[in-house]
Amino acid sequence: MRADRRTRTGGAVVVVAALLASGCTDGKKEKDGADYDKVVIAVAPWAGARANGAVAAHLLREELDVTVEVVEMETREAWDAMDAGTVHAFLEDWLGNQAREDEYIGRTGTVVEGGDLGVTGRIGWFVPKYFADSNPDVVDWENLNDYTEEFGAPGTGDKGRLIGAEKSWTSYDKHLVKNLDLEYVIQPAESEEDLVATLEKHYEAGEPFLTYWQEPHWKNLELDLVEVELPEYTEGCNVPAEFTDCAYFNTPLQKFFNADFEQYGGPAAELLRNFRWSDDDQNQVARMMASDDLKGPEAAARWARENRETWRPWLPGS
Repeated sequence: MRADRRTRTGGAVVVVAALLASGCTDGKKEKDGADYDKVVIAVAPWAGARANGAVAAHLLREELDVTVEVVEMETREAWDAMDAGTVHAFLEDWLGNQAREDEYIGRTGTVVEGGDLGVTGRIGWFVPKYFADSNPDVVDWENLNDYTEEFGAPGTGDKGRLIGAEKSWTSYDKHLVKNLDLEYVIQPAESEEDLVATLEKHYEAGEPFLTYWQEPHWKNLELDLVEVELPEYTEGCNVPAEFTDCAYFNTPLQKFFNADFEQYGGPAAELLRNFRWSDDDQNQVARMMASDDLKGPEAAARWARENRETWRPWLPGS
């Protein structure tokens, strides 16, 4: 969602700025192999990333007795904070910060790879299954111009509407619409919550819609959507971005750590390196937080009680 390797807030920005300006090490002891007294985890502003942070923080606190702070920030800010040492771990990156990777991993060595999260990010265009069942050819992009009337909306004239990504997420949609000669207007969502609410409204009414969407997402537990087949992704088909005429490619989501924390973070760093779960695990926790209105610690505690066999191997020495 949000970005790929070839391209890739209010209050959170204030927190980030304060962290970066302070230059603090958040209680880190001398670099003698000792543990960190406090671990700061950055989470991106979307449901799945919040679920990662909630569960990681719960296990660090309850199993290792580590003080944890979870800070929500944009991915670019998370990279800068890891470089500064004010954030120790970022658990879900969609590989869209190539310039920062080159700088902080390749040149300065202040950030290191933390391994796969275990979740694969998938972006595409989707329609509701109830509409695809009665119009099976709609799942082929070459037929989308035959459905502009069904997908029309106020403000699109005689064109169809593509419900677009939240504005800060990475999207090639405007290039795809242009390069594939599609008669569609993109109407981007104002936020992830706005996008979910828009889909819910049309879905509950049984109305047709075409939308940018991604997996995993907790809402997929409630909405039955079918992906539209875009032209097959091939290496370089989205470089430069304005030439994009192909599908999005799947992204194994990655973890990244501040390099000092990875080396000297002891059991806390080991647990986060071992943190690896499934799309279904993430969706369960994200749904509890977003739909069941549980706070992060409550959702994480419930998931941990019910999935001990999943997280026990993450603990140091397991």
